[in-house]
Amino acid sequence: MKTIPIFVMASALFLAAHYAAASESPDYISRGDSVDTFRYTGGNGKTYSAQLPKNRAPNDYTPIGFVKQPSFIRGSGTLNKNEHAVVLSLDGDLIPSPLMLGYRYGLFYWWDMGGANGVFQAFVQTRMENLKTRETEKFFWSNEFRAGYKVHDANINSNLRFDDRSLVGTFDNSLSYRLGNARRQALYLLSVLYVDYDLHTPRRQTDYYVMPAILGFETMIKEHDSFFIELGAAYSINGMQFGDNTKLYENTWFPVFRIGMAIRSGANTAIYYTRETKPLSRGKQPKEVK
Repeated sequence: MKTIPIFVMASALFLAAHYAAASESPDYISRGDSVDTFRYTGGNGKTYSAQLPKNRAPNDYTPIGFVKQPSFIRGSGTLNKNEHAVVLSLDGDLIPSPLMLGYRYGLFYWWDMGGANGVFQAFVQTRMENLKTRETEKFFWSNEFRAGYKVHDANINSNLRFDDRSLVGTFDNSLSYRLGNARRQALYLLSVLYVDYDLHTPRRQTDYYVMPAILGFETMIKEHDSFFIELGAAYSINGMQFGDNTKLYENTWFPVFRIGMAIRSGANTAIYYTRETKPLSRGKQPKEVK
């Protein structure tokens, strides 16, 4: 009577070991005379193969014919997977222009999240990649959403007080053109919708601003940092209301400006992947076969 349970247990252990061995993902780089070849077999049995240049960096598995996948923090792109970034920027979208200190983390190669805190406001934010060119990495299209709280209390003069406590939300659409052979610089165009919901009781109004054309430039500095600058114009639909019911920028245009830099850290900082070598990001580096 005890034979059946023992047989079933032995069979289960055998099948588990068999499927575990089948699900292993052996990967290796074989050396060649002029190029090296990378091969990776996934758990589903699909095989990836790419030729790698001899003079590549230790952590660069970009196949021949492709360019490195750059990592950015603004409209030029998103962070790489598992990258961390500390971002310092001067945000001049609306007066007053606060100094912002933020943090970003790359969840995937197409999605990063973070937050920022400044003198007058705090935000949580997320950027998602919509589309980019596969081989050349020239074009990049993404969207970013920010939500936060803004508070500013100041006396403009003896008769005018600026008292602003509101919930703020922004949505931007960005299109980028990356420059250079290594795609380490980029020009991008932002269009932004900015909504300011007043929390005063009784509530005065909700402010709407449209920024249809903000031109930005971002460049990588070495392998771990980047610098960006943006300049454009915003249109105030219903103005910014003060405590005495006067309005500033009602139905008018005004300039916007932003400048900042990011410092990256993390185990995967500045490691680039393409679609062919993306499986490398899921585990250990491949073994070299002589």
